[in-house]
Amino acid sequence: MMNSRALTILLVEDDDVDAAQIVDAFTAARIANPVLCVADSAAALNLLRNTSESGAECRQCLILLDLKLPQMDGLELLKSIRGDRALRKTIVFVLTSSNNDADRDAAYRYNIAGFIRKDNVGAEFIRLVELIDCYLRIVESPFGGPSASGMGLSRRPPSFTASDKPVSVLLVEDDDGDAKALRRAFARARVANNIYRALDGYEALDMLHNRHASVSLPQPILVLVDLNMPKMNGLKLIEKLRVDPELCKTVVFILTTSRRDEDKDAAYHLNITGYITKNAAGEDFLNVVALLHSYWHLVELPRTSVTDARK
Repeated sequence: MMNSRALTILLVEDDDVDAAQIVDAFTAARIANPVLCVADSAAALNLLRNTSESGAECRQCLILLDLKLPQMDGLELLKSIRGDRALRKTIVFVLTSSNNDADRDAAYRYNIAGFIRKDNVGAEFIRLVELIDCYLRIVESPFGGPSASGMGLSRRPPSFTASDKPVSVLLVEDDDGDAKALRRAFARARVANNIYRALDGYEALDMLHNRHASVSLPQPILVLVDLNMPKMNGLKLIEKLRVDPELCKTVVFILTTSRRDEDKDAAYHLNITGYITKNAAGEDFLNVVALLHSYWHLVELPRTSVTDARK
């Protein structure tokens, strides 16, 4: 049985001013999850591996990671985390001042949960806190139990049009009722982003590789995957994505009825962005829409190198 402790937020940031503002923002928002802050990668690894001289530990955490760190940079820390079986399913958001697209692409090769540029988070990191709060409330912890701890923000993000953030949503779902309910939720929230549907993993791969007979997916793309599907299930689809050099950086959320620890553990070992049960998705999937709005409005998504195979 997995441990039920809520996630600790581990901030890895060497800029004292930014670190103080981020911690203050979480405190002001009454986010009850513990927040720890370290200034370098070595200290972060000590906490993650429970070898810190201070006695503090952070084995079950969500990491906010700066890239420009002394001695060992953020990408090297990511490499160490993903190479350690005990740590590899840890959720990591990159939060950086880097404007280098190469840094973004390199970070997504380690299947981070999202790449956030500090220029985009707004004054005093309030939008960052809103995203993490929404994420913790809806997404299941990789380690079992709740992600969130206690009360925090309850604000619902405002609606917006597709032109504000053009992101294609690929829904891989064989249940007609759930697919229709999700489309209704997007319409009800006035979120105009296009939703494309695949009935199984094979059709999803055809769409993502631009070899589908009738669908062409504009980039960037976010994928919502059910687990229990015919032909190719959700876990097998993600396995194929992670070993595909063109699609390995794809951002994937699981949206499923399964609450089995085995499914959750397998999905997080494939470095999904988040595991959402349909019970937590809210009335008519409105919680999912709220999370996706907050997520893609702040996170810079990766772009794949897929060419149109139909030409």
